[in-house]
Amino acid sequence: MAGGSACPTKPQTAEPLTKKLGIKPEIVPAADVDGLIARLGARKGGGAALVVGHSNTVPEIVKRLGGGTVAPIADTEYDRLFVATLYGPGRRGDAAVPRMRAVA
Repeated sequence: MAGGSACPTKPQTAEPLTKKLGIKPEIVPAADVDGLIARLGARKGGGAALVVGHSNTVPEIVKRLGGGTVAPIADTEYDRLFVATLYGPGRRGDAAVPRMRAVA
């Protein structure tokens, strides 16, 4: 996951962004939260990573990255965005939790 990268659980969700940025998705199985957290923590050289998850995976990922407890996410809810900042290999940082809404 050098530079910008994507770790979507559903490649179609991130496809428009990965194509626009010219990055190749790295798919991590939804059940492998430990592996995802380890990969994010081991990244060298900074840069951004996009993690796309589902209502049953995002709360645990946010919590494990230091963002605290996330209110349950409904299967029909698509407007939440979580931003986590890591301050070095294996260290958990702050996680801002802005809520985004689609504009028609």
